[in-house]
Amino acid sequence: MTINKYLKTLCLKSSDVNAFLRRLIDHCAAPVGVFSMDHTLLLGPDTQGSHEVAINLDGQQIGYIKGENVSDVSMIQEALTVLLEKEASGKEMGKEVLQLYREINLIYDFSEQLASTIDPPGISRIALDQAKKLIVCDAGRVILFEEGTKAIKLLAQFGQTSRDEHIIAFQQEIIDRFLAEAKTDIIADTKVDYRTKDIPTSVTSLLYAPLRIGERVIGMIVLGTTAAHTYKANDLKILNTLALQAASAIESSLLYEKNIQEIQSREAALKRVHDATKKFVPHDFIKLLGRESIEEIVLGDQVQRDVTVMFLDIRDYTSFSESMTPDENFKFLNRYIGRLEPVITGNRGMIMSFLGDGIMALFLHDTDDALQAGIDIHHTVARYNRERAKKNRRPLRLGIGMHHGPLIMGILGNDQRQEANLVSDTVNTASRMEGLTKYYGASIIASESVFTNMKKTPGFGYRSLGKVQVKGKRKALEIFDVFESDPQPLFFKKQETRRGFQQGLLHYHQRSFDQATAAFAKVLSINPEDRAAQLYLNNAIQYLTSGVGTDWEGVEIMEIK
Repeated sequence: MTINKYLKTLCLKSSDVNAFLRRLIDHCAAPVGVFSMDHTLLLGPDTQGSHEVAINLDGQQIGYIKGENVSDVSMIQEALTVLLEKEASGKEMGKEVLQLYREINLIYDFSEQLASTIDPPGISRIALDQAKKLIVCDAGRVILFEEGTKAIKLLAQFGQTSRDEHIIAFQQEIIDRFLAEAKTDIIADTKVDYRTKDIPTSVTSLLYAPLRIGERVIGMIVLGTTAAHTYKANDLKILNTLALQAASAIESSLLYEKNIQEIQSREAALKRVHDATKKFVPHDFIKLLGRESIEEIVLGDQVQRDVTVMFLDIRDYTSFSESMTPDENFKFLNRYIGRLEPVITGNRGMIMSFLGDGIMALFLHDTDDALQAGIDIHHTVARYNRERAKKNRRPLRLGIGMHHGPLIMGILGNDQRQEANLVSDTVNTASRMEGLTKYYGASIIASESVFTNMKKTPGFGYRSLGKVQVKGKRKALEIFDVFESDPQPLFFKKQETRRGFQQGLLHYHQRSFDQATAAFAKVLSINPEDRAAQLYLNNAIQYLTSGVGTDWEGVEIMEIK
């Protein structure tokens, strides 16, 4: 039989050996094919795998093996090499085949167990457990070389390879030599071998194999025995096969962990960006546009909603801030905003923008929320003023205005710069309401649309201030003074004079200026601080003497902003 015929006989002739080879190929993780030198497929599937190894006999190549998985290809090559040598020598192959089959089954059992874990220490423990079934040993370690350094990490161990409690299994020079050679080897006698004679150890013999990925070594697997035992080449072959499979699994696990860490890092970075953007663009605003995050927003996104817009402003802030440095101004405003923001959001409001010492907020649900928020804000500032008084600091006074109506919320700008913005006359009107608080001496002024859209009957102190036509508007609006949060003495006086004030307004609009004068004068006798009553009293006295035109409707024309 010519040397080339041995391969074809093993691969093509029906026999127990041929059946064994076929079962072996069937167990491979990826397709593996055995080919003759003329590229004829002899065994297994016709694969275009990227890994190819030669089949040699007596120093001559008689075929080759191709496959996707390097450990599968190596396994088939080793099995064929042993069988070809036995076939060529004419020796009985039964015992050798049985042993090889046992080794192969154990190794594939190892492959199946590897599928159950993606944890490097877990993979290493499985590798050591499998090694103990195939190789005489009572001690073992799997060591990982951390990427970019020579630092050593112990993944798994059993028995004791050294009395040293640290991870080092060999002297540094042995580690360096191993890294340079990256090969399997045997230390037959640890007491005399130059590599281990200076290391206190109870094992008599050692063998080790690299955890290799291509040309790169990521670690090593070490086995040892305390018994009088000489390791042979077959032990190294088995250990090397285990090491190849373990290395591939550990590398995949490390890559998986790295990918998970990168994903977590990206998610953390995105969360930081998301959390940061929420400070500049309210998340509720983004959700109103039908988006879940700012990354989804595109130029031109918009939505129209009926909302309540609130403006609040510190009275006379210019003179108030003159005694502070710019740094002190910023610190003060941040403390001030920090107190009011929870009040607004606690009433289901959304701060849309900070306007120096002012705030613009939107209430997307009920106008009741906006009214309650305005009252709560004044109570919060009152508590803050008590703290300021203890430090001999000036009290803050706020004006709050609100209006309910339609507006368009969306993204304005261009490809280079964009911002969340509002487009609506509702915003302008709400701003005018805040401006009227100074004119009428009120803490909160709300337009008639706020009250007409309330879901509950007002349970707080309020009164009508009549109708006004604010600058830039043709239509007159009835406005209301919400005095629930006024200082208690003022609150009680407004509550006591509420009926008389409303009666004075009725006479005023009916052009009964003498009766209006009497009504407002009575209000002022009880509450001299009532600026609105004083304004109407002055007007009524003037109209008593000068009269009014036929087109007069009692609407105050406001030129202030």
